[in-house]
Amino acid sequence: MSESQDNVKTSETLTTHSRALHSAIFATVGAIGFLASAVLPPDAYNARYGCLIVAAAGSFSCIPPLLGWLSSNLHSTAAAGLAIALNISFGAPGQITGVWIYKAEEKKKGYPTGHWVNAGLLFFVAAGCISLLFFYRVKNKTLRREGVERLFRY
Repeated sequence: MSESQDNVKTSETLTTHSRALHSAIFATVGAIGFLASAVLPPDAYNARYGCLIVAAAGSFSCIPPLLGWLSSNLHSTAAAGLAIALNISFGAPGQITGVWIYKAEEKKKGYPTGHWVNAGLLFFVAAGCISLLFFYRVKNKTLRREGVERLFRY
């Protein structure tokens, strides 16, 4: 393969198989925001507010690539619609748990439990994205050897 063909292939891979990386990066940004907010003193209002902005930006921006990733690995539009609807509805209990992880009695401490739980879960999302990226790469190599045309996207 010539160098120009190799560059085209690399560029194509980066632009067509980057949902996992984007979601992992955004989730890590959100986790860092929550982590920083958890370790800052409760009275560092400006810094904690900045951390909240970073945490929200990372947390919410990792969702669209995940939904795109989910829908790109389904074989029909009906399956994609159903899967996305189920995925979004499974997120509702996560909002309900916010009531328990942000405890009223921790207000003076700056809600450390809530921030640590959110940071941990976002790091888990990032690790899951990277793990699935490698899993799909290995799976696609196997499928290519078997001559399967429909490969997993990541």
